Amino acid sequence: MAVNFVLTEARRVPPGDPLGRTWVGWKATATDDQLWEVNRGVWILGGRVDGERVATLSFGGRVQVVAEI
Repeated sequence: MAVNFVLTEARRVPPGDPLGRTWVGWKATATDDQLWEVNRGVWILGGRVDGERVATLSFGGRVQVVAEI
């Protein structure tokens, strides 16, 4: 299986974001690399994801980005 992160429509992030982002979410015009960079973070996911090697970003009911973690 994979860890799936469901994205919302893109929204602005207030100044001072600790990861330096200006927006998060889904933008159809963004590249896969841009989407991964702005939607990454430090997540506490629990034991269910131990050993997972794949993460996905989905939007609109479809997987949009697949990344090895």
